[in-house]
Amino acid sequence: MARDVIDKIDYAALWVYPTFASMVFGVWSWNLEVLGGYNFNSAFYSAGGVNFSVPLIGATTSVLWILWTNEFDGSNYSDMEKWSIVGTLLFPVVFEFVPAFNQLLSSNDWFLIGGTVLVTFAAGWISYTE
Repeated sequence: MARDVIDKIDYAALWVYPTFASMVFGVWSWNLEVLGGYNFNSAFYSAGGVNFSVPLIGATTSVLWILWTNEFDGSNYSDMEKWSIVGTLLFPVVFEFVPAFNQLLSSNDWFLIGGTVLVTFAAGWISYTE
């Protein structure tokens, strides 16, 4: 995996992560209308006020995919890269698990859009730099 180029193996994850992260944040939703219908934003399991949904699992899995594929070359991450990785990975998860963060981000639509843009650029930057 080359440095300063987006790896072809990451293209799918770079599309899936911002899509699912924005669904976790509630920026948009995805409904299937045939065969009885299904809302992908709806939780398939809830425990302790946390809703586990397809977008939450998809967002977490896609970031882990980017990290896993970039570790094949034995990358040495700088401190800034490490913190962007941690922040990008945890942003949707913290949104679901920490009510105060959820309420802060949900208090204004621009915060939700900004969070979506932030995780999109951070995931692309992680893939590009490693």
